[in-house]
Amino acid sequence: MVATNRNGTLAALRMAGRLAANLGARLALVKTQIVPFQFPLEDPPVAVEFLEQQLRDLACEADIEVQEIVIQLWLCRERSETLRKVLPPRSLVVVGKSRRWWPIAEKRLGRFLSFLGHQVIFADIEERNGHGQGNSDVGLTREMALKAIDEGRGAR
Repeated sequence: MVATNRNGTLAALRMAGRLAANLGARLALVKTQIVPFQFPLEDPPVAVEFLEQQLRDLACEADIEVQEIVIQLWLCRERSETLRKVLPPRSLVVVGKSRRWWPIAEKRLGRFLSFLGHQVIFADIEERNGHGQGNSDVGLTREMALKAIDEGRGAR
């Protein structure tokens, strides 16, 4: 999974947890934290420990045991270049997104990851009264997930 915002990441974690259970896959949560140029990469304006704890808390909220997931926090200047370098080739990536009709950052991220050769699955955030709840109730079966992986391999 690639972390986006809180609700999107929570939806992605929940879907990825179901996928991992169905496929016996390992889970990894990748978070790119942009560090403004006025700060050294080694000294970001937000404490690394705080960011890591936020990601662990999200994993727990998604009912994923911390031992079942690898959390990768990357301090960087450019998100896309960092993702290009750190994601293993042909990864299955789950990205949480809002259900909006206009293009949003998550869709651009998905297109970018697809361009790099990754298989992208979107986890929709449940919207209630305009506020994302982070619930992804998309039913994804083992067969659907395997088909998505196979289609991704055939396109390469």
